[in-house]
Amino acid sequence: MTLVLVIAAVVAGGSLTAGAALGLVWTPPKRVLAIVLAFASGAFITALATDLFVESVETAGFVLPAASLLAGAITYVVAILLVERSGRGGEGTTLFLGSLFDGVPESVALGITFVGDAGTLPLFAAIVINNVPEGIGGASDMHSGGFSTTAILVLWTATGIVLSLTVVAGSVLLRGASPAALAVIRSFAGGAVLATLADATMPEAFDEGGPAVAIATAVGFLLTFALALV
Repeated sequence: MTLVLVIAAVVAGGSLTAGAALGLVWTPPKRVLAIVLAFASGAFITALATDLFVESVETAGFVLPAASLLAGAITYVVAILLVERSGRGGEGTTLFLGSLFDGVPESVALGITFVGDAGTLPLFAAIVINNVPEGIGGASDMHSGGFSTTAILVLWTATGIVLSLTVVAGSVLLRGASPAALAVIRSFAGGAVLATLADATMPEAFDEGGPAVAIATAVGFLLTFALALV
C-alpha cells in the first residue's frame, strides 16, 4: 500500500466530512454551491473519459465495458428509487443514503485508478471538488430537518471513513485482478457515477445556478482534462 494511495483515500473521504462540518456553521449562497457542483460535473466527465471508460475499452474491447457501464447506471437508479420510495427517516436520511450511493462507486473507481496505468488526478480532483458542497448542503438540510449537530457529525464522519476505506479496498483487493475484471468493475463504477451526474448533480446545479452552470461545467472539464495530460 503506497503512501499516495492512503493520502488520496483520506482526502477524498475526508472532504465530505469537512464539507458537512462547514455546513453546520456556514451556508454559502446556493448559487455558489451550484457553480461548484457544475464545475465538479465537468471534472467527472473528464474522469469518466480518461480514467475509467477509455482505459476499460483499451484493455477489454467495447462490448463488455459498455454493458458494464449500463449495468452500473441501472443499479444506481434502482438503489436511489428504493431509498426515495421507502422514505424512512425523512429527507435527511435520504440525503445521507444518497451520498453513500454516490460516493461508493466513485471511491471504488478512484481505488482502481491506482491499479495499473490508469490516470488518477482527474477523478481525484472531481471527487474532492464534488464532496465539499455535497457535504455542506447535506448537513445543512439535515440540521434544518431536526437532526442534532452531534448526530450529523457522527453520520458524515462515518461516511467519510467508509469512503476512504473503500478507496483503499478498491486498490488493494483488486490489485491481482485480471485486466478484463478491472475493465468490468471500472466501467460499472463509471456508469454509476454517470447516472449520479444525470440524476442529481447536474439538475441540482442548474436549479440553483441557472444557465451559468454550463460555463462552470465546461471550465471543470477543461481544467481536469489538463490534469489528465500531466
